[in-house]
Amino acid sequence: MNRGRKRFILFLLSLLLINGCGLLSFSGQVIETTGKVVSSAFNLAGKTIVSGGKIAVATGEGIGKVVSLPFSGARIRLEKEGDTLFVQAVLNRRVRARLIVDTGCTDTQISEEIARALGINLARAEEVGCELADGSVVRGRKVILREIKVGRMRAHNVEAIVLEEREGNYDGLLGMSFLSRFVFKIDPEQQLMLLKRKK
Repeated sequence: MNRGRKRFILFLLSLLLINGCGLLSFSGQVIETTGKVVSSAFNLAGKTIVSGGKIAVATGEGIGKVVSLPFSGARIRLEKEGDTLFVQAVLNRRVRARLIVDTGCTDTQISEEIARALGINLARAEEVGCELADGSVVRGRKVILREIKVGRMRAHNVEAIVLEEREGNYDGLLGMSFLSRFVFKIDPEQQLMLLKRKK
């Protein structure tokens, strides 16, 4: 095996060992992983390969073949209406819900209709005040959802607020009580959410 091929194999192995927030220098170029979405740019045979969401690796002589190393988490397709992003979720393994993805909301929120479908006894739930985006405060009930599944990613015992009033064609909000369990990236342009379980 010639020296060039050995160096290239070592380069590929070093890529596989990168995790989290790491920097690797190879031939004066930097390959960066953010811990959320992998992004890379490097030169080979005088050409630059740039990839977002996966690392593109050129193999062989020049740019003969490209092998993709996918993001190790889950890719979830979002729906977009105006500036609002929606995701399909399954609650407690039984009820489907259309939720607004809201990284500014501390708790996940669900409607009373969804809570009833889940068989939640709201009379026993703690009453709380919930501040909305416009600054107004509404009353709600704090509950624990046994499981929220989005794509193939699951979170258990997720705190949620049941709100009496709901406007629009959705069943609640997917907030940070779910999202903070993961390393996540939301791409509004591609209408994608990337979720990776925290170590």
